[in-house]
Amino acid sequence: MRVKKIEFRVGMAAGWGDTFNEKAEYLLRIGEIKKKVTAKEVFFPGPLRSICSGCVTFKGPYHT
Repeated sequence: MRVKKIEFRVGMAAGWGDTFNEKAEYLLRIGEIKKKVTAKEVFFPGPLRSICSGCVTFKGPYHT
């Protein structure tokens, strides 16, 4: 079997950033991570969006 085309999309529902931030806060509190991180700091949609603007969809305040 030969693959002709692969499609890749990133879609995140409303609230994903809040969930990420809550988990990061918890991990910081219990010492699993050493510094505070936020969804906006660790996820960069720009590179994928620049080559396929329709492949990156966001709902919520965490997009750039």
